[in-house]
Amino acid sequence: MDIPSNVRSGIQESLACQIIGFTLSTTLYGITILQTYFYYRQYGTRDGWPTKLLIAVLLLIDTLTTIFLAHALYTYVVLDFGAPQETDLITWSFASENFLGIMSAVLYQCYFARRLWIFSHHNKTLVALILFFAVVNAGSGMALTVRAYTLDTWASLATVPSRALLGLFSGSCSVCDALITIGLCYFLQAGRTGSKGTDTLIDRLIIYAIERGLLTTICQIMHMILTVALPGHAFFLPFAMMESKLYANALLATLNVRNALSESEQNTVELTIPDFRATSSASDTATQSRPEFGHFGSASRGSFNRSGLGVKTSTASEPSPTTTIQFASPRTFQLLRHTSSSSNAPDSEKVDRSGTE
Repeated sequence: MDIPSNVRSGIQESLACQIIGFTLSTTLYGITILQTYFYYRQYGTRDGWPTKLLIAVLLLIDTLTTIFLAHALYTYVVLDFGAPQETDLITWSFASENFLGIMSAVLYQCYFARRLWIFSHHNKTLVALILFFAVVNAGSGMALTVRAYTLDTWASLATVPSRALLGLFSGSCSVCDALITIGLCYFLQAGRTGSKGTDTLIDRLIIYAIERGLLTTICQIMHMILTVALPGHAFFLPFAMMESKLYANALLATLNVRNALSESEQNTVELTIPDFRATSSASDTATQSRPEFGHFGSASRGSFNRSGLGVKTSTASEPSPTTTIQFASPRTFQLLRHTSSSSNAPDSEKVDRSGTE
């Protein structure tokens, strides 16, 4: 059967973009598996069950999206071979992959909203903005998925309502990712003390935050631009196929980098900052202090870290205590709380709550 040249070129463009996107996404899926293996090997006994469950869910989502993409490509290349009219139909597997990709993005954004809520000492404005854009991209993404199921054709995605939903989804995702990156960089920057070792560590953390945020933000921006500016073309597909994999790998990279940031016993770096969990005699000073690098956990004694840091607290009760963050081994950060009269203080107790959410 003769196929018109314009139809043939459209089919070739669509299949080419799907093959490129599938190749890139499966490569990222392999990296996800490797990073997940490293995570459970290094932190499987140290992190709390909520974090480990989140990683398991993200791996499951990545696995299912890869299977669904393979099914969609097999349908277009093999089952619909010689039937060009069938290639304009959106398969159920492709629509399902879009839904799971949205879930992956929302989980990633909510996780970092939680981390920033702790790290920023409950900054309501920043966290509310992040959650607002996360809800927007979830809602627009769900509406887009419903349209894909009901309208059932790729041509329907070129209509103005579908392009508006695609643009809203990708735009809100990119803004949300940018807010997370900016928030992390700002509060890390606020923790500088002038100590060379500590400031170098903070620089590395800022670089990691920027690199992670740039990947997801650029992918979403390209998805939005190609969807809105080039309707009727499939150039956005590679970026759409990679999104869930990028979110999973960005989160896993953040968790797995903790050991790499730790220093050996011979290269201990210490940071002394005001203690935000001061005794009642120093509560006014603690309240007025600006957010510092050292405070990640809740306000209760012995619960400083909720992302893999060891905690050591002193029972001394002198006013104006200080906090020392000591990067003392390849496997743990230790928080040492002491006072100027620590020599008279009783033995300290060590509490390890690695990874508890």
